[in-house]
Amino acid sequence: SIAEEAIRIRMRRERVALQSQAEIDGGLISQVRAQAATTRYAHDEIEEGAVGTQFRNRAQDARVEASLRPLSLAGGTLTGTWGVQLEQGRFSALGEEAFVPPSRTRQAALFALESWAPSKGTEVSLGVRVERATALVQLRGGCASGGRRVTVASQISPKLKQFPRATAAQSHDPA
Repeated sequence: SIAEEAIRIRMRRERVALQSQAEIDGGLISQVRAQAATTRYAHDEIEEGAVGTQFRNRAQDARVEASLRPLSLAGGTLTGTWGVQLEQGRFSALGEEAFVPPSRTRQAALFALESWAPSKGTEVSLGVRVERATALVQLRGGCASGGRRVTVASQISPKLKQFPRATAAQSHDPA
């Protein structure tokens, strides 16, 4: 059979997370929110009492965002949120049956979401996120480089959408 018999998994996971929020009187910013976390994950495949393949993953992430105080603009109200997000992680699989090479990843992003309501029931939103992610993979086997730095994603993604709201609904029964 494809599935191997008598293999057990011993897993451990630890996560610590912090979150905070502050209201600000006066000025352009009305509120600041922050969150950060660190996670450690490990699992061992145990076969006949001996540890075979070991998987390890460590990750950290942080995010800070600021809500802007509503502003009057061109007869409407402008609101928005700006922020930064950071992530990093390390992964490894060690042992005879480890098919995935160790890797390190990093990601950094700046983002903004602005909404303008020119009239009741109409809102125009614009969101922008600039992100850069990299992965450092330790290639093994017949590779002489010992690892290669790869850009996974780097893009700017503006989006503009308008969502009209229905002010009334009417049901019609043709019978």
